[in-house]
Amino acid sequence: MLVVFLTLSPQQLFEFISSKLADITIKSKKWAQIEKGLFDALMELGKKEGYSVYVKGGSKGEGEYLVDLCWYFEQRSLRKWMEMACEIEWSSRDQGEIVYDMWKLTDVKANIKLGISSPKARDKDSVIDEVGSIIRDHAIKMPNEQYVMIYAIYQPYVNEQERFDVLGYCYDTIGNEVLLGEKKVAWGYYLPKALE
Repeated sequence: MLVVFLTLSPQQLFEFISSKLADITIKSKKWAQIEKGLFDALMELGKKEGYSVYVKGGSKGEGEYLVDLCWYFEQRSLRKWMEMACEIEWSSRDQGEIVYDMWKLTDVKANIKLGISSPKARDKDSVIDEVGSIIRDHAIKMPNEQYVMIYAIYQPYVNEQERFDVLGYCYDTIGNEVLLGEKKVAWGYYLPKALE
């Protein structure tokens, strides 16, 4: 029998990320600042939940382990596992790079697999479809794994208060998809034309 210790449901994880994203984007002028803010928020939450946190860059965490960020349960030398694996593909909005990072999540054993990205508006539907297909079609599955995919779609021509359209999806181990929600998040800073 598999015991899952994560205290947050996929819905709560989506609410946490969208709430933090709203706080982070108000204070950030650049894409890299938003990505760093997401890493910091997830690192803080993981530690609060009692996990060891391994994070890309390793400046405040334990260093990178397999994925950009993970929450690792470590009680004794024989009782260890990855509770949450996370890939954040934020700075590159390229569809291929986003999908590549989401592939990594299907290959890692963890109870929760969290993907956060900001695909271009024109690529949104194809990214969502391709990631869902990857999850459904992957040959190796864990019985209770859940995927939480969060997409923050930058919309340059809407009101600054609704600049990011944040969509959250949850997938079970066989790929059944549930929409967790949709939130509008502000970004009051000018985004350089090259990134639009």
